[in-house]
Amino acid sequence: MENHSDLVQKASYTVSNSFEPEQDWKNTALNVRDSAAVSGEYVAEVTPEKEFGPCYEKNYSEILPVPVRRIHAECMVFCKSAPEGIKLVLSVDGKEKNLFWLDRWVEKCGVEKGKWCLLKADWKPDTVFSKTDRVKIYFWNSKKGHFLTDNFTLTFYPY
Repeated sequence: MENHSDLVQKASYTVSNSFEPEQDWKNTALNVRDSAAVSGEYVAEVTPEKEFGPCYEKNYSEILPVPVRRIHAECMVFCKSAPEGIKLVLSVDGKEKNLFWLDRWVEKCGVEKGKWCLLKADWKPDTVFSKTDRVKIYFWNSKKGHFLTDNFTLTFYPY
């Protein structure tokens, strides 16, 4: 679900995903039906075999017509294993190289094994990116954890 409505009034752009079948992002995770889903019937499940989870990916020009000063992410996370090694990543790629990469360790954000926890992250890129630069926000499962995520919301704030 994307909301471009009246950027002058809202001064932001919000996109959200509760991982129901029709809301798929670029997703190496499995969208599975789970009775424990926070909303709807589905969650994105990242198993130990998967290195990456759901990914929001677009060119900057598709997000906001002006430079972004802050990106806020919120989602619910349920760790079936210890949360070590799971990162929420913001990456921006130019034509030939990565321009910006910043992560948030899930375990350092209060996420605990065995219960739904709200994960929040704020990024303030120190670079103004071009309209063709590619923004990616995704989970990196570097130590092969097992977790679910639901109700993922991203908000982009312009200067």
